[in-house]
Amino acid sequence: MSGEYEDKFAGERLLLAFMYAHPGKKLNFMGYEIGQFKEWDYCAGIDLFLAEKFELHAKMREFVKYLNGIYKTNPAFFKNDFAWDGFEWLVLDDKYNNFFAFSRYGGKQSVTALMNFSGVDIKNYKVGINKGKYRTILNTE
Repeated sequence: MSGEYEDKFAGERLLLAFMYAHPGKKLNFMGYEIGQFKEWDYCAGIDLFLAEKFELHAKMREFVKYLNGIYKTNPAFFKNDFAWDGFEWLVLDDKYNNFFAFSRYGGKQSVTALMNFSGVDIKNYKVGINKGKYRTILNTE
């Protein structure tokens, strides 16, 4: 992943949030939960010492734990995983701002994901969503 040391973790958090929020089953592979730098090697094992020795790696493990909790407690992420009425694109073609938005639906509950892949803050971005009460359950920053 490109960028400085801290940027790599910000990028991984955003990528994981996108993967968890997007429809489909999740494939999580060895070492991602601690931000391991090298590819998994069946001869060497996972670099678990990274999470014990370096703060950002430990925080990545806590982020993944929190992300798993959000996924498990929000049926909108998995209840209608393979149904057309379980997903709605809100913004899918904003290549200038590198911004995506979509909603997931699961019974009475919905989750709206707003994802800024640009690396810079975007202020006053308008997304058309249904009226209602919204609260932030995850901010990858």
